[in-house]
Amino acid sequence: QRDQRGALLTPLRVTLLTYGSRGDVEPFIALGLGLQRAGLRVRLAAPAKFEAWAAGCGLEFAPIQGNPDELAQAFADQAGLSGLRMIGQMVRHVLPLARSVFATVEEACGDADLIVHSFMMTDAGHTAAVMRGVPEVSAQFFPVFLTTAAFSAVAMPDLPLGPGYRRFTHWFNTSVFRHGARFLYNFLRRSGPRLPDLAAWPFSARAGIPILFGYSPAVLPCPADWPDYAQVCGYWRLPVPQDWQPPADLAEFLAAGTPPVYFGPGSIRSSRMKTLLQAVITAARG
Repeated sequence: QRDQRGALLTPLRVTLLTYGSRGDVEPFIALGLGLQRAGLRVRLAAPAKFEAWAAGCGLEFAPIQGNPDELAQAFADQAGLSGLRMIGQMVRHVLPLARSVFATVEEACGDADLIVHSFMMTDAGHTAAVMRGVPEVSAQFFPVFLTTAAFSAVAMPDLPLGPGYRRFTHWFNTSVFRHGARFLYNFLRRSGPRLPDLAAWPFSARAGIPILFGYSPAVLPCPADWPDYAQVCGYWRLPVPQDWQPPADLAEFLAAGTPPVYFGPGSIRSSRMKTLLQAVITAARG
């Protein structure tokens, strides 16, 4: 309901669910702040290590247990570019946390009018939305869960085998994530009967929940064969403090020549970082 000026009398409550490193959390903090400015009440459920940061930004916070840095290092050191190994490491890391994660999700979503969930919180967020009977949105930072003939799936080679092959790579990645994780989750439920049954898979060829891709269409445009409920909507960025100025040596470096190309591994830590950096240097010189 709204008053005569159009303002919400009872602000809608949105719960944001994400898990991972800073790259998985910072865009959700920015999204949460944007939703708050729009008049909604926001609660963020994310790894416990980010609680002080989110609280400092004025967001209500629900801590999720676990150490996402361990998962990031497993991706870098053990998974490499293998989609199967990436999903294997994710499942190995997340399943032992399932009981505490679902307890946190249940509490964080208890009064939600809308649930927004990221990649690793897909099943938990979708199940919570179905159990509460509230709408949901999937928010992703790379193309996933939808097939397309425009490009191959992440971590799959873009072989010159035509559009059918490209669609297959997306179907294959989604199938491994969907069925592999659910098989192991059901195995875990045998020793934890209080864990809920997972709701039916939220994406299909005919219909699916709304899915937002938080990257720039200038980097990867929305494919023409994606459904209407999928949108590439740009990056979700935190506002730059008004009084921020770059360090003097950085400003001098940027002004001294042509614009540089920046490479950064983000929050990933790897025992193979030296090899990775050498590959980047070789590519830049080539």
